[in-house]
Amino acid sequence: MAKKGVAQYQSFAKRFRVRIDGATRDLLNEAALAGEGHAKQNMVANNSIDTGFALNSIHAVLVDGQGVDAATTDLPDKHGDVVQRTSAGLPAMGDNTSAVGCAATYAIYIELRAPFLFPALDQVKADFGSIVQVVRRKRGL
Repeated sequence: MAKKGVAQYQSFAKRFRVRIDGATRDLLNEAALAGEGHAKQNMVANNSIDTGFALNSIHAVLVDGQGVDAATTDLPDKHGDVVQRTSAGLPAMGDNTSAVGCAATYAIYIELRAPFLFPALDQVKADFGSIVQVVRRKRGL
């Protein structure tokens, strides 16, 4: 018990900051994973799939996570012809950064013809309240 006229102060700032920092990382990761799902759904809905390579090269790169390595593979297209597909890979993200990308080198042409990534960002923005609730439940907040 404090003496009369003497105030006591107990700081929870460090504990609180750690909870917020962890929540920020979790929120960014959850948003990136949601964006990956939306981008894949959009590509399917746009009927933009030939070999499936671009669809399978859509990835969420998480905070402090690993990137995606470049790759080349031969795949049959929807006409049965074997075609070579190349992935440029995706870089690793650092602190407080997550991303969604399509590593297929020709993805920009698909995006220009039938957008799938930019609409996914709009969908994540619209779903952000739900994403926050998912993180809150996972963290027990």
